[in-house]
Amino acid sequence: MFNKRVVQLFKHCKNVMKRKDLRTLLAIAAVATANVEGFTINAATLAPVTTGYAVAIKETQNSFGFAGMVEVYKYIQQHPEINAVGGWYNSENGKFYFDATIVVSDLSTALELGRANEQIAIFDLNTLTEIRL
Repeated sequence: MFNKRVVQLFKHCKNVMKRKDLRTLLAIAAVATANVEGFTINAATLAPVTTGYAVAIKETQNSFGFAGMVEVYKYIQQHPEINAVGGWYNSENGKFYFDATIVVSDLSTALELGRANEQIAIFDLNTLTEIRL
């Protein structure tokens, strides 16, 4: 999944990011590598999120690969209301996508957020199913 280009990007990031940020990015990359089918983790603790409804944020749509992961991470740092990072592999185009994600416990709130962020679906972490909008 990550290749020579990732190594180059990592070296570039090393010059412009703090060590803590680099450790966090490496941890997110490790989670992505171990969970190609998809994952949702808490943005602060990086612990798996297993309950609630995950809604991707419009501003980080189409963030893929290591560069996309970095952009999602930066976005989350600037928006404290974002409480999770999500990722999934699109087998149709061979790209791994990363999303800044809001996880909420209420379905109606999740549906509203999904529509406001122009999503085609949200994800029910309780049942591991997609809910089309």
